[in-house]
Amino acid sequence: MNAANAADAAAILSFTGAMPTPRPVAADSPSGGALPPNETALPNAVSVEHAAEATGIRAGSAFHGGQAVPILPSGDLERALACYGYLGFTLLGRTADYLRLALGPVELHLYLDCELDPLRNSAGCYLRVPDPAGLRATWDDDGVNCLDLPGTADYGASLFAVIDSDGNTLRIGPLRQSGEHSG
Repeated sequence: MNAANAADAAAILSFTGAMPTPRPVAADSPSGGALPPNETALPNAVSVEHAAEATGIRAGSAFHGGQAVPILPSGDLERALACYGYLGFTLLGRTADYLRLALGPVELHLYLDCELDPLRNSAGCYLRVPDPAGLRATWDDDGVNCLDLPGTADYGASLFAVIDSDGNTLRIGPLRQSGEHSG
């Protein structure tokens, strides 16, 4: 760990204390609720099916049917808009430093980060779409470089990735059957 990372870690620990962050593991995850061999469960980790109970959130509450929207960095929003437009995304809205995009049921946001180095960008997200195999076929036909992800067969045969013009990794996979995180 270099000095800069040590300072960042010290700042985070001063804010959070030494509290562990639980890592939810769903019984219906590709591993069947088991962690990969290179990971161990934290003592306080909970499964997704118990997360709502543990936090007091119940079905029918304000979170029922909610969704998360990834927010990724972009060094050049015009370039990003052209890239995502080529992929078929629709512009939902924009400001001088922010884009809101959609591809069918998937919404994605990008914020301007003028210091972003696409070659060092580690940002990314996992997008669940209704027909990932069809999307890949369309993108392949359009000349998009769809990347195979070795070692991810447990997550579904149609899982693939695309790297955008800013170095963000978009992993693509299927929607869950119920559309919810069930146990």
